[in-house]
Amino acid sequence: MPKLFGIPADEAAKTMHGFDYTSINIEKLGASEYTIVGIVTDKTTSVNDFKDGLEKMMGASVGSCRSSARSMNLLIRTTAFNSGGVEEIHGFTLLNSIDPDSYIGCIHPGGITNLFEATLDSIEAINEYTESLFKVERICNANCIIFIITDGDDNCSDEAAVPVCEADVKEAIAKVRRSEVMESIRTILIGVNDGDDYYQKALEDFRSKAGIDEYMSMLVLSRTTIEPGIQEIHYRDTRERDFIARISSTNGLTVPVVDGIEQSDKSRILGPSEFNDLKKSN
Repeated sequence: MPKLFGIPADEAAKTMHGFDYTSINIEKLGASEYTIVGIVTDKTTSVNDFKDGLEKMMGASVGSCRSSARSMNLLIRTTAFNSGGVEEIHGFTLLNSIDPDSYIGCIHPGGITNLFEATLDSIEAINEYTESLFKVERICNANCIIFIITDGDDNCSDEAAVPVCEADVKEAIAKVRRSEVMESIRTILIGVNDGDDYYQKALEDFRSKAGIDEYMSMLVLSRTTIEPGIQEIHYRDTRERDFIARISSTNGLTVPVVDGIEQSDKSRILGPSEFNDLKKSN
């Protein structure tokens, strides 16, 4: 059976469209309510220059979830995608069993972009996994959120083993809401370094046609090495808000759109430990 960062994946299943996913044994779930998170990350050739930042973003996203009041009742599944298919980095497992540093080295760029396929994979996996928990009466309430991180437009999902288009993603989201298995589901599309007008329009079109709740563009305006091993990156989002993220080998990368914390213009977003101190001071 596959491993979740060294943790056995006890269960394996397929979704309606044949996507594989794994999960821990339901007997390890002791609560009746859970927040279930999907993190979907682009690993195509074009992300090669900032793959380290993406890996740190994934780890920091998981790390920031630990500050949630519901952190003990939070399940996460992460995947990475390119034209070779959708790779499950780890299946549904409890937040407190994941070491955020384990994401370092998990992305191996190559191929082109199957954005629609990867999004459908995550939606179907979360929906069908949640349904399976309800059927055996392990949970009575679930809130779900999916983050889709990419730097470009889809250009090969129509060539997948099961061709996928925006309408398929929209129908999958609608199916989740019709089933009423989840109390809520929220989907957030994050465009990283997508400053080209063509790509911004393509991603906004995807958001609209697929029924994605929100599209946030994180455009890299500048990178500055402030000392050995530490870079500051100036981002601007689609709301014209500016952010400064700091990447280091010890603190990682925290981006506001991922951890869900609203920050004022020119806010300094630091690594996980400093970030928690920042929140306490606000």
